[in-house]
Amino acid sequence: MNYQKLYHLSLLRKSGDISEEEFLNEKAKLGKQCSSPFLPGEKLGLDRDSYCMFLHLSHFCGYFIPLIGFAVPILLWILNKEDKKIDQQGKVVINWMFSSAIYALISIILSSIVIGLVTLVILIILDIVFPMIGTFKAKKGIIWKYPLSIKFFSIDEV
Repeated sequence: MNYQKLYHLSLLRKSGDISEEEFLNEKAKLGKQCSSPFLPGEKLGLDRDSYCMFLHLSHFCGYFIPLIGFAVPILLWILNKEDKKIDQQGKVVINWMFSSAIYALISIILSSIVIGLVTLVILIILDIVFPMIGTFKAKKGIIWKYPLSIKFFSIDEV
């Protein structure tokens, strides 16, 4: 219900500009209308660039709850991939997630020798830096392909 319109109607009723019957009719009409908290064309209440920014940041969910860092970005991408720009940003994030998982597995295997530990530290740093850069670029409407990403999904220029 649109409470602002209801308040306006009650003021009109109190001032005598509309009758009680007119007030009740208009109030009933307002009650039947479903008003969404989101504006048309917005995703989760965000404009497209903010949604893309959130898509990059969602990768960090995995630092708080394991495996959620994979699930949330994939879910956000799948839900809104009909939007070309969101689709491309989602592919960038998913490509990096799969690539970093492969690099982490290789680093863990190589950790029996010292080089694996070094590559694992580098990967952790890149896993923080790349999504942050992607976030800032996405806010400006730029699709930034993470370096070192394996192309599981092709990314077109929008």
